[in-house]
Order: sequence, then structure tokens, then C-alpha cells
Amino acid sequence: MKLKKVLLQIGLLLAFVGVGVVEGQLTASANPSGVPSDATLLSGNTFVKDANTAPGNKGSSFATVKNYPDQPDGVYANGVDNGRITNKTTKFFVKFTSGNDALMFKNQGDYFVKVYPDITDQTGNSLVTNSVAGWGLAYGDKPTSVRSYPSGWTELDVDLSGLGSTLSLPLYLGFSYDYDGIDSPGTAEYYTIKLVGDSSVTDNWQKVTIDGNGTVSSTATKVTGTAEPGLKVALSGVDGSLTADVGLDGKYTFDLGTHSLKDLNAASSIKVTEYNNFGDSKSATADVKDSVPLTTTAASSSVAVDPDTLSGNITGKSDAEILAWLSGQSAAGLTTTKEGSTTALTDADGLTYTADATDLASKIATATAANPLTINVSASDSAGDKTTATTPIKIYTTDGTFKFNSLSDFAFGTLPVPAQETLFAPTNTPSILIDDTQTVGKDWYVTANATKMTDSASNELNGDMVYVDADGAKHNLTNTTTLVGQGQRESGKTTAEVADGWANAGATVAASKFTDGVATGVTKGIYLDAHPNIYTGGVADGNAYTGAINWTLTNSVSGS
Repeated sequence: MKLKKVLLQIGLLLAFVGVGVVEGQLTASANPSGVPSDATLLSGNTFVKDANTAPGNKGSSFATVKNYPDQPDGVYANGVDNGRITNKTTKFFVKFTSGNDALMFKNQGDYFVKVYPDITDQTGNSLVTNSVAGWGLAYGDKPTSVRSYPSGWTELDVDLSGLGSTLSLPLYLGFSYDYDGIDSPGTAEYYTIKLVGDSSVTDNWQKVTIDGNGTVSSTATKVTGTAEPGLKVALSGVDGSLTADVGLDGKYTFDLGTHSLKDLNAASSIKVTEYNNFGDSKSATADVKDSVPLTTTAASSSVAVDPDTLSGNITGKSDAEILAWLSGQSAAGLTTTKEGSTTALTDADGLTYTADATDLASKIATATAANPLTINVSASDSAGDKTTATTPIKIYTTDGTFKFNSLSDFAFGTLPVPAQETLFAPTNTPSILIDDTQTVGKDWYVTANATKMTDSASNELNGDMVYVDADGAKHNLTNTTTLVGQGQRESGKTTAEVADGWANAGATVAASKFTDGVATGVTKGIYLDAHPNIYTGGVADGNAYTGAINWTLTNSVSGS
């Protein structure tokens, strides 16, 4: 029993000692005096300490600087994530000391005027926004040297909100100095620490691209491409700071609104950079081609597609083939010119039309006059010139044309009074022409109804208008609707002559040839069926009889 008790006490003692060790670690990790608690020590593979070297020098005679200072305690900053600065970092804390207990100085006739801690970008521009005191200088015999460094930490305020977009890594932490002497006057910068991107992150990103195969038009109002989904992209090479989000599909769009790249003073090339909050980035560039805007006008903004056109130019055709037909003079009649020119572009100029719609064949087939398909057409040429606005074309299908084209008169001339009932054919060649572009194979019918023939005194002629069909059957037309022609829409034909082969030239047929209203060997057509007492009613000599024939064209026998 005593053994168990001793073991228990040892266990408690070990637990107590463990707690003490953890407390000691927390105390050791506290920030040094002069560094706020919200600041964190920078670390990791993106923090490169490179003391007493000067590859970041932007001035002259850097080799004349002797005894560079050191930053043995590292660098602290706020807005840090996993040891790395972010676009939320606004403060750095640095501390410099003499690297070898010797004064820093310039020789060869140059001397310091001012030396101060600094943070610069890749071009040597200082990023520090607050006033920073210069280091203590020893005056006396030239060259002037740095005789003392501040004993505490120096705060350097910065604005890194554009990190990755308008501000690229690496950043350089070190000191800058103004000098005079042989090379006077001048300013130079050195770095002792470099903050770089993390290639292990960017290596896994999707490559950023700019649509256009390496070139974009200066008249473009949008810049599009692909990048790593979920990141942001920045557009540089134009006026202003433009950023956009990359969608989950890996696509981005910079919409310039009413402005073009030319309006935004685009340089000879633009750059699109994908980046994260740490400033890790990948970029792609494209040449900006100074292009001329194209303008497209349409002779007709509305195109009706009849069945022939649908089968010949739409059904089974590709979008490109349909657009080629649509642009022709037989359809919309599109004309495209360059800015400052009235000469229409042709295929020889590489003129190409595109539309904002696809699968045009099926969409046009179902479009109607009440619900047309609107196609917004753009144009481009082989020089890279493009239209800056689209041309809308409304397109829809119809049942085709189905109407009378022309109707001739039926003239019978001066007729002798017949000794017996006689059928007289017109003296002219009758023509009943119809326009038909309906669907091939669709039936059509023509009926006629004649009024009674009268003279100027309203005396009625003792006779009627009749129709003799192809079988020799005689049908009365006077006040009676009678079928006088029928047919079917034929492929390749857009007109039909109803009176083809009808009796003409004043031919006569004795009524006695008809038995029960049917005769053989009689040419079909419309006749005047006159009786022997044709002038009964006291009609004066030379008085003419006239009447009217009403024609009806339908797709059904009933006329509905």
C-alpha cells in the first residue's frame, strides 16, 4: 500500500512540473519590449535574411559602403498569417545594430547626409508612410559615418492593401541613405531582409491566361481569360487599378463598361496577375494591337423565313453557314465598314460574323412572328479589327407566301345572237396566277363565283358563266361557288397558273354536245353559256353586258 501511495505522489509531481514547463514557453514567446502584442515574428521560407549584402541597391557606388548593420532579432509585423505578411499588414517593426562593432561609413570621397531604416518595392520606391528618424551620424572628418543606432524597435507604417495586385513581391527591408561627395548628390537603398513569394503555392495554381492568343484589340471593352478558381486577378498596363474575381469555373472578366483599352491608355501590352492575400502571384501578358472599330449596318432588321428558305438555308446547317446566309443581301443584308471608311469589307478582308446565340437551326425553326429569335451579330476582320457594338436581327419562320399574283379579265368580244344555246370561250388567253412558297406538298384550291351579266340599264343577259372541268362536266358559276382549279406546292416552283390550258381565242361549243351536263372532247375552262334570245329585254345595239367573277384561294376545299 505504501508503494502505491509513493507512485501516486510522484505522478502528481510530474504533472505539476509539466505545467511549469508550458508556462515558461509562453513567457519566452512574448514580443520584445517596443513591439505590440498584435505583431508577429516573420518566418518561414518566404522570409530571407541576407545581412551585410546589397543586391537590392538602386543607387550608385554601393561598394563604397563599409560595415553594414545587422538585424539579429528579426522583423515583426501585424496582419501576419502563419509567419507571412498579408494585404492586411500595416506595420513593421525593425531593429538595427552594428554588425561588427564598427562604424558604417562611405569612402572614396562620398559621405552620408542621412541614413534611415526603409522598406522598398522592386523598383526602389519606399513603402513607408510615417516619418522615420535618421540614424545618428558622426560629424567630423569626411566621410561621415553612422555612429549609433536606436536602441529600441522602429515602427515602419505601410499600405499593403494592394499586395499581389498593384504591389508585387519581393519586398526589401533594410536602410536607405542620402549621400554627397564625388557622386553627389544621390540616394541609394540596401536590403538586409527580403520577403518573397511561396513557389510551392503558385506551382499548384492553374496557369493564368488571356483570351486572344497573345493579342488583344485596343478597342476591346472586356478582357477575359482563365486563372486559379477562387483567386483574384489584377489588370495592369492601363490607367487605374482593376481587379476581378475568378469564378469557380476558372474564368474571369474585366468589364471596362463604356471604355476601351485605348480609352484607358493601354500600354503596348497588358498583364493579368492572379494572386492571394500573401502576395503570391502568377502573371500572363498579351500585346495590345491598335485596331480600328468596325461598324455593321443591316438593310433589314427583321428576316422572315419561309419554308423554302428554312429547308434550303437553315435546316441541317451549321451556325457559321446560317450567319453567312443571314448576312447576305437576300436576308438581313449586313454591310460592315472600318472607322473612317465607306468601303464595305468582303471575304477577302477576312470578314467574319459571329452571334451571341448558338444552335441557330433549331431555334430559328421554332421562332414565330409573335415570338422571334433576336440574334446580336458582331463582326471582325483579319486585321484584328472588331465591331464595338452588336447589330440585332430578328428572325422568325412563316407559312410562306400564298396569294393571287394576278387575275386577268375574261373578254368575249362582240357575239352574234346564237341560233341555239352555245358556249363561247373568251377571246383573250385567261390567266389566274398564284404565288405559293408554302411547304412543298401542301394542297391549294381555287373557287369562282360569277355575278349575272347586265347592261347599263340593268337588263340581264340571257346566259350564264359556266366552268367546264377536265372531265367535260359543266358547272354553273352564276351565284354559285365552284371549284375551278387545284394543285399542290411543287419543289422549286414559287408560282402556279390555274388557267393553264383553258379554252381561249373565242372557241365555241354547242350546248347540244352536253348530255346530262357532261361532254367529251371539250377544252376545260370558263365559258359564257348564251341562249338564242340573248338580247331579250330591248337592249339597244352596241350596249355591253358586264359582270364580275369572284375568286377564292384556299388550302382546303371548303375555303376554311
